[in-house]
Amino acid sequence: MYHSSHSRLSACLLAGAVMILGTSSSLAGSEGDLERNKTLVMETIAILDAGSLDDLDNFIAANYVRHCQATPDAVVSNLDDFKALLREWSGTYSEVVTKVDVLVAEGDLVAFYGSFSATQTGPMGPFPATGKQMVSEFAGYHRIAEGKIAETWVTWDNLAALVQLGLFPPPEQEEAPSD
Repeated sequence: MYHSSHSRLSACLLAGAVMILGTSSSLAGSEGDLERNKTLVMETIAILDAGSLDDLDNFIAANYVRHCQATPDAVVSNLDDFKALLREWSGTYSEVVTKVDVLVAEGDLVAFYGSFSATQTGPMGPFPATGKQMVSEFAGYHRIAEGKIAETWVTWDNLAALVQLGLFPPPEQEEAPSD
């Protein structure tokens, strides 16, 4: 679902996206192309929230690449890698809802800002399931090629998520008795 609420942070992000995406006339696209690109992004988010991985073939390019500082060990250099990452995450999170607050399209790029909420029902790396819900803001942009998402740059605050899940600060470790 696309929401039009604009917080101070999303307004700053929007201004930054316009500066990044809107500085070159070579990025110009027709209004119809821009709307199609935004629709593609929103439809892809709905598919991701529903967990319909097989449907991603119609929305994400086979040679898809994902860049994410928040998950540097999650290397995604094609659609199969992305599906494997999503399968792993589906064992960690349930009740996933993605809300997009800002969506800006220019040329072949679509910038976004929103939030992701989910309940941690499975292990997350070294952390056991907590059963707690988290809401994490995220931002980034997609590059669209031949009617599919070909590349994504995305980031979010991992520390804020860990705090909400009760995983940070880490529990105090008892010191081993010294001899």
